[in-house]
Amino acid sequence: MGQEDRGEPHITAVKAERMNNPDVPSPSSNYVHKARFFQERASRWLDASFTGEELRRLEALLSPFDLGEGQTILEPGCGGGRLTSWLAERVGETGQVVACDLSERLLRGARERVRANNVLWKLGPVEELELREGSLDRVLCFQSFPHFEDQAGILERFFRWTRPGGKLAILHLISRERVNAIHRSAGEAVGSDVLPSGQEITGLLTAAGWTPSLISDGAEEYAAMASKQDTT
Repeated sequence: MGQEDRGEPHITAVKAERMNNPDVPSPSSNYVHKARFFQERASRWLDASFTGEELRRLEALLSPFDLGEGQTILEPGCGGGRLTSWLAERVGETGQVVACDLSERLLRGARERVRANNVLWKLGPVEELELREGSLDRVLCFQSFPHFEDQAGILERFFRWTRPGGKLAILHLISRERVNAIHRSAGEAVGSDVLPSGQEITGLLTAAGWTPSLISDGAEEYAAMASKQDTT
């Protein structure tokens, strides 16, 4: 069975032109510039792999995230797929990873790297996905959250798309200060892309309806996790 033979049971519609052409303006025209930025620099991320230490840290940080077989996970900003393959293994053949990215080069490289039947690949801004409410079990933003143009708005979308009891994680394996410094030094399309402080992300999550469960804004990593409470 091919990588797309599973169909799209959780996606009701996609604006095909925008999803398949990163040069078509999206919710913000700045995504056009970001798509070009990542497209031009894709080679530096295509061959990136986790070190043994990074994998141990990742597994420890995501322990309370409760990843498991049969789950549907959204991975916005999947890049070259180094995390996608890890996620695909954990959800198993009965689960699905919806992986999207702005860069066609990165997404193509990710598809070549991740030979799994349970990954649905999408090119374009995650905002252009039209998902059914309550169709996701987990949303994992790994090294991608600063690049969202409307961080409050995307957290609200994630909340709608996630089922009651589902979870969200925003994760970086370096500090917030270092993330923001890297973006400032890169300039151009990502120069203003910032990771919010622990206090700020707590406020954004709460305002979007999430219940924060872990906020770690330290010198070694950045992690924010929250759940969608089941009110039934």
